[in-house]
Amino acid sequence: MRSSRLRKFGKKNKGFLIILQLAAIYYVSIISLSYLTNGTLAYYSDTSQTNTRITTASDWYDGSDLIFPNRGTQVVHSCPPEEIGVVVKNDGLDMSKATEYEIYYTELYENGNPLKHGDRIFSGWIEPIPKGGTVLLTYQAESEGWYVFKALQRPGFEKDYINRKEVWSEKVKVQCKKQKDIKGAAEEEENEIDKSLEEKEEIVEEQPNEDIKNEEEENKEEKMDEELEPEPEKEEKSEEIPPEESDDEKTEEEISSDQPKNQSIDEEKEHEGDESSEG
Repeated sequence: MRSSRLRKFGKKNKGFLIILQLAAIYYVSIISLSYLTNGTLAYYSDTSQTNTRITTASDWYDGSDLIFPNRGTQVVHSCPPEEIGVVVKNDGLDMSKATEYEIYYTELYENGNPLKHGDRIFSGWIEPIPKGGTVLLTYQAESEGWYVFKALQRPGFEKDYINRKEVWSEKVKVQCKKQKDIKGAAEEEENEIDKSLEEKEEIVEEQPNEDIKNEEEENKEEKMDEELEPEPEKEEKSEEIPPEESDDEKTEEEISSDQPKNQSIDEEKEHEGDESSEG
């Protein structure tokens, strides 16, 4: 009974079963082909994917700001080889890492603008400079000509991590002194030496004259002082000699006093005479 029913169902739906088998084979073949051609399974999503980069602290902008404080042109009157140098300063915060610098050169008798027409002849590194610090960049110039230094700011300067900001130094001119210039400088030096010697001789000659003048002035001043001082009064000691009295001027008393004296003398003489006669 059951087998007869299946046979009847199979005969009636034979076309449907064939279509179902073909559909299953088709889907199986598509799935197998997708596995063979693609190593991964792809799918669609409404969300967008972004790539982000995590940087370390050493890659961040450190806030430094390099400048060349000296401007104008630096002239070096010397024949190469000659060491030249420029000063670079950090006008910002402390540098965290080193940065690059380059040197450009132009021949002396060309257009003399190494910024636009020069050739790069050297490149090096500027070690980290603290805030407000300076560093002298030097180079051994082998030829006469124009030299200029270029420094690169640290990455991230002015919030730009792709393009590096450039800073240019003053121009440095290296040139030998010409023979005329050397002779002129030597003559100037000789003239200066002669002038200095003449000035010294004049000073030596003037000094004795000045000493003589000073002595004369001092003598004059001393004489003037002596003349102005009052002379001390001389005490003249004069002995008073009594005037001799003439005989006429004698008073009668003196004459009377003289007469007894004369009488006594006469008496003595007479007495002596008597004694002699008696003897």
